[in-house]
Amino acid sequence: MRKIVTNRCIQTTSICPCLSSGNDFGDGHGCIFCNLSAVTTPLIKVFATLLLFAALVCSSLQAHDHAIVAIRALTDPAKIATLKDPRACNDRLLKVIYWLYAAQAAQMAPEAVLEASLVPQLRRELVKDTLLRNLVISERLGLLTPENLAAMKRGNSPMVTQGPYAGEIAEVDHILPVAKFPEHAKQFWNLELMPKTLNRKKGDKVGQRQLDLLRRVGED
Repeated sequence: MRKIVTNRCIQTTSICPCLSSGNDFGDGHGCIFCNLSAVTTPLIKVFATLLLFAALVCSSLQAHDHAIVAIRALTDPAKIATLKDPRACNDRLLKVIYWLYAAQAAQMAPEAVLEASLVPQLRRELVKDTLLRNLVISERLGLLTPENLAAMKRGNSPMVTQGPYAGEIAEVDHILPVAKFPEHAKQFWNLELMPKTLNRKKGDKVGQRQLDLLRRVGED
């Protein structure tokens, strides 16, 4: 049985302002719980922050690994050599851009992702430069919307959403036309995204840009 103190007023608030009236019997339990709470609450917040940070790091690393594995498979020259369609790399380019953007959205540098993804191959640096250029083109044409990214992940053509060609399909163009340079048809360094109107207007023409690319390929 609890003994009630009579004719006595203990000023518990002077000991611990968090005590409830239920503890006004001089037993000191309320003060113990108050002090414990004052210590554990900041620790819980720190622990929760660390867990969140660890989850973000883990998610970022997973995105990095997924992008590298996907891009390596899509750009592997040995696999591409087995493909018969001269335009077989068109949809692969779209998928590579999707994975580069996914890595970039996870705070990964696209250059570093490509450096880790591309296997040793002829004209490796030219391939790397071309893929990065196509990522920039995608940004400028507004191809990196959620709807377009979903399409590009499947290898389907995205829609231009920015600039004078908004509303058109973006096509994969062969800088060196397939009709005149079939031996370069399945080379990533020969592929470039552009609005449908520009691609059809270009056709199979060979101009200074094509000659410059041929010269660079010859030098490599």
